[in-house]
Amino acid sequence: MYPSPHLYFTWGGQIGSDGAGVDVWQTGVRVGHLLDNTAPVQPDDAALNDLYDSILAPFHSDINIGISQGAVLNHVKCASVDTGGHNTADVSQFNGTATAGPVTTDRGGVQDSIVLSLWSGTILGRANYGRLYMPWNGIPVRHQDGRISSAAAGNFAIRAATFLFDLDAWMSTNVDVDAQVLIFSKVGTGVKKAPALVRVGDVPDTQRRRRNRIAEAYSAVTL
Repeated sequence: MYPSPHLYFTWGGQIGSDGAGVDVWQTGVRVGHLLDNTAPVQPDDAALNDLYDSILAPFHSDINIGISQGAVLNHVKCASVDTGGHNTADVSQFNGTATAGPVTTDRGGVQDSIVLSLWSGTILGRANYGRLYMPWNGIPVRHQDGRISSAAAGNFAIRAATFLFDLDAWMSTNVDVDAQVLIFSKVGTGVKKAPALVRVGDVPDTQRRRRNRIAEAYSAVTL
């Protein structure tokens, strides 16, 4: 179970535009109170409008994040979650103006993702790591070793840190003054910790579920 009630913010949209090949993507963060177990106040749809326009859309379209134009952001949701993981109210939602990623060149496949990792700064115990999969990586990958450059990973991490600072500031104004992005574990009685670092690796991840959804066409030659 979770150690306390909290809010689960998710945002996402559409992957691709090829008829039956269209998929969806989603990522998100959990927000709560680190020092007590009270439930944060769920923001309404109007507040999510501001979150979408002022923080999420600019982040999605930032060239330092390197998301392909084939991944479109179009909504944000917020659920109020109890310790059992069940919603305690209707989910609030805002459907915003569709925002495509900034990379217009053909780089990588829809299953390629750069992961934004949260780390509590400790390795013992639970709730030390959190992961946000960014959709459809468009950052160039070196053909020599299959990695993005260290400069690209560094720029991503700097922008991701600003994004998380902005999220926490928004939460303190629009949710509760002490509400912040936290890393949650629901193993046993649950644990929650504040992220101390944001990390970005230089090797793109492969989202196997998305790869498995791509119907493969074959070109055959008679022998």
